[in-house]
Amino acid sequence: MSRSYASFVGKAQQVRRKVADEFVDVFDNGRVDVLLTPTSTTPALSFEAIDALRELGGDAGAVELYLNDVMTVPTNLAGLPAISIPAATLTLTSTAAAADAAAAAAPIG
Repeated sequence: MSRSYASFVGKAQQVRRKVADEFVDVFDNGRVDVLLTPTSTTPALSFEAIDALRELGGDAGAVELYLNDVMTVPTNLAGLPAISIPAATLTLTSTAAAADAAAAAAPIG
């Protein structure tokens, strides 16, 4: 088991290094000073929506919450500073209800 664990960790470190190198290449070649990226694939969840996902329990709620943060993974893997800031307020409409939701962006670099 320790060989398979070492292989897995080694591969993960290679992927992490590759992601970090890509960011370094973009910043060091003077192509950009700051990247502005979304921090979520959806508008911000309301507190009620988060509570509802937690009540689901098990994998369903956890996966949904993880998918909401997936856009921050490359920055975290590369070890770069970033902060999520409000970028816009969206008006969401559906047959059930209309609501305002916040969208956020992260300046990186």
